[in-house]
Amino acid sequence: MIPVNINNQSYFFSVARITKDYPDKFIYSVLLNVKTYYLSKTIGVNDCHQLDDNPVLDGIVFNELCEILTEIEREYERKPSVDFINQQIFTILGRIRSTKFKN
Repeated sequence: MIPVNINNQSYFFSVARITKDYPDKFIYSVLLNVKTYYLSKTIGVNDCHQLDDNPVLDGIVFNELCEILTEIEREYERKPSVDFINQQIFTILGRIRSTKFKN
């Protein structure tokens, strides 16, 4: 899992599974700290919806995760593997974090 610090709190997340819901939608099983969340989104579109009964994800975490998944989908242009997604999460977060620290 990938450690993320947001508002001085540590979050860890990775993608555990991807399933195809409709021809144009994926459902992601996301491990965030010790809980599993299920997100539905249109492929290549930043329109995530939380599908589980867990407490609603923090807006910053939710938006960042959705943006990262969308970026990966746009670059890969087909259903990416879980390993590929988790490698890309690390890369993208590194870029995002370094940009935020420079500003």
